[in-house]
Amino acid sequence: MQRRSLLTGSAAVLAAAARARAAETGETVLGAGSFANYAALEANWNYRYPWGSDHNGSARMYGSPTDHNHVTLSGGVLTLKASRITWDEGTSGSPPHLPIRYHSGTIHAKDQVRITSQFPNYEVKGEFQAPSAPGSWHTYRAWITRVGATDVDIHHYLDDT
Repeated sequence: MQRRSLLTGSAAVLAAAARARAAETGETVLGAGSFANYAALEANWNYRYPWGSDHNGSARMYGSPTDHNHVTLSGGVLTLKASRITWDEGTSGSPPHLPIRYHSGTIHAKDQVRITSQFPNYEVKGEFQAPSAPGSWHTYRAWITRVGATDVDIHHYLDDT
């Protein structure tokens, strides 16, 4: 059975293990090397959400080839940063149209996960480190294109302490 892999992470060991598994089970679509530098990032990932900068919360996503304030790379590690803003930027363009209180970074893979008869199985992995702070909300999400399964949280944590 064919399986594709969508991998993120920072360790060379992860990339080597992924290549070995991919040779046995399918192809690696996106490896850890996609965070090696901005050229690699931009070849494999797009900034912001697939639909733009706003979702259903009070953060607006920023990032581009010329704006690395909220999407940064260092030593093969991707960092997404959220910053509280003190000015009125209006409301989110997405329901429930909450006031924008944060600027943040997000990226999405250019090669989208699509379940097909050729590739019915995917292995999605990542290494995550997120600070714990009241009100923080960390999510690594996969949107899967398949009837009945469009949003799969791989890592989702709301710190309400």
